[in-house]
Amino acid sequence: IVLAGNVDGDIKCKSLFVEDNATLKGSINTVEAIIAGNVTGDVVSDRIQIRSTARFDGDLKCAGIEVEAGAKVSARFNKGKKSKSKN
Repeated sequence: IVLAGNVDGDIKCKSLFVEDNATLKGSINTVEAIIAGNVTGDVVSDRIQIRSTARFDGDLKCAGIEVEAGAKVSARFNKGKKSKSKN
């Protein structure tokens, strides 16, 4: 999923890219997340990349993370394997 606008709600998918001008207020549950825009909420993902243009505020639970220089991040990290959803 490519998020190019504004969303107020939760997203559960395999792969999510939040574009530079996009805003998400809600949780993300995904295998891979690339955040270049504004995200406020919790993220559970195997891999997270936070780009230099991003603003992130929330909790991160992930197995791997990359944060580019210039990104604005206010987060609590829990590094480890992604928990399996029981749906």
